[in-house]
Amino acid sequence: MNEVTFKDLGLSEVILAGLEKKGFVTPTPIQAKSIPLLLTTDHDLIGLAQTGTGKTAAFGLPILQLLDTAQKGKVQALMLAPTRELAIQIADELSSFKAGHHIHITAVYGGQAYGPQIKALRTADIVVGTPGRILDHINQKTLMLDQLKFLVLDEADEMLNMGFKEDIEAILKTSPGTKRTFLFSATMPNQIFDIAKKYMKHSETVQIKKSETAAPLTTQQYYLVHRDDKFETLTRVIDTTDEFYGIVFCRTKLEVDAIAQQLIQRGYSSDGLHGDISQAQRIKILDKFKSRRLRILVATDVASRGIDVQDLSHVINYALPQDPESYIHRVGRTGRAGKTGTAISLISPSEHSKLMFIQKIAKQTIEHKTVPDITELVRVIQDRFKQNVDLLVSEYNPTASYTQLAAELLEKYPAEQLVTALVQRVLGNALDASRYRQISAAGSRSPRPFDNRKSFGAHTSSYGTRPRFESQGSRGRGVYDKDRVRLFVAKGKNDGYTVQRLLRFLEDESRVPGRAIHDVQILDRFSFISVSDSDSETLMRSFRDSGENRKPLITRARDKT
Repeated sequence: MNEVTFKDLGLSEVILAGLEKKGFVTPTPIQAKSIPLLLTTDHDLIGLAQTGTGKTAAFGLPILQLLDTAQKGKVQALMLAPTRELAIQIADELSSFKAGHHIHITAVYGGQAYGPQIKALRTADIVVGTPGRILDHINQKTLMLDQLKFLVLDEADEMLNMGFKEDIEAILKTSPGTKRTFLFSATMPNQIFDIAKKYMKHSETVQIKKSETAAPLTTQQYYLVHRDDKFETLTRVIDTTDEFYGIVFCRTKLEVDAIAQQLIQRGYSSDGLHGDISQAQRIKILDKFKSRRLRILVATDVASRGIDVQDLSHVINYALPQDPESYIHRVGRTGRAGKTGTAISLISPSEHSKLMFIQKIAKQTIEHKTVPDITELVRVIQDRFKQNVDLLVSEYNPTASYTQLAAELLEKYPAEQLVTALVQRVLGNALDASRYRQISAAGSRSPRPFDNRKSFGAHTSSYGTRPRFESQGSRGRGVYDKDRVRLFVAKGKNDGYTVQRLLRFLEDESRVPGRAIHDVQILDRFSFISVSDSDSETLMRSFRDSGENRKPLITRARDKT
């Protein structure tokens, strides 16, 4: 039986040409089932598929083809996403698909000035955004939906988990009843079922069974080290690997910049990719990476979406992802097309239970490895050099001029002295054990017992384990207390804030997802939250001049005395 290709799905020649330029030939299961339905019927669609299965193309390609060119400059498609990063990624991916179509796609989200968004919305054909900011524009009449033909809810379960249910329902009520609604989700909890029943008509359901959660040819490993030793461990993984070619995943853009710069300073062929990188620079970096002029790409999850690079030797989780689905998506980037690959997670002791939770959900074995010590590292470098010399000698084709030069050098210098000088010139100080820093053992103490309820601050329901927000008034510091920073927020109940409202506000105005904010405590005039160290810096920077009398809205909480 012949394999299904995009040409079999009813897509136009223009879109097929765009896909061909991107190197896309074979659709994923969700794409193969959804695209023909969306193109040949006027039905709504519920698409159930896990993260990383190509859902953007599943709804994006048909919408691009079905847009009415006579209505250009009117918003015909609205797509809702849970985070600004995902909204940007969807908009970027749609732009890469549109090929010869003159379609204006814009992304709108919190934390960005209204002025440029309002200007972009005046000529937009497709709008992608977070529910809160989209609803703001609708209420301010800067986003008109009278010509809307398609409404997409992407990662619907995640949006509901983040408290966007009221905003989503308000948008659905405001939009025309004649539109088609496409809902995509990894799970189908009752809330989503209720929305589908209430707002969707003649809906078809496409469900993709969970495939193998990670490529079978991918070896999964983890190193248990102290946080300060993560970078040194990363370099040892690279140094002990023949022809390392991989992606190093970080959680924040600040971490991406820091790690990429440290690698460059150490002499590695590396660069960073995150949401603040311009499109022109992004294209330049990806071109270098795909052509292997760049061997190490340091990136955030969102910045790496849409990157289709074959033959990666490694995927490194410098920071663990937020959820098991993201881990699966990362790991699936190596071990493709019959090639073997390795996925490595660098975790601190406090992250151990989180990784074990991922292992349980992913139904994969993640092997604990010991960091190569300095003696082993030097030996590997020596052995690799010997192998390269063996290959060089077996393949060389001597010519008279080189043979004569070699003979003259051997007459002038003793053979051992000559070879030593040449080897030292090639390897530099790579064999000098003193250049490497000792890594202290982090796994000597027993990890705390695994409790999947605590790992993500999650609760278990019949629909699986999903992140949840701590309830109002929660005073517990949580299972990762020592790795979190307590922050003071100069807003409270008197300002009309509840836990969900505060989380949505922080989500909209910064790059920190609501699910990364813990231990929320709402008092009358102020509140407290707990976040990771990197997220605390992002939040405080985002709100530096946003409080009363130019005082910061968010600061570090004072330690109790």
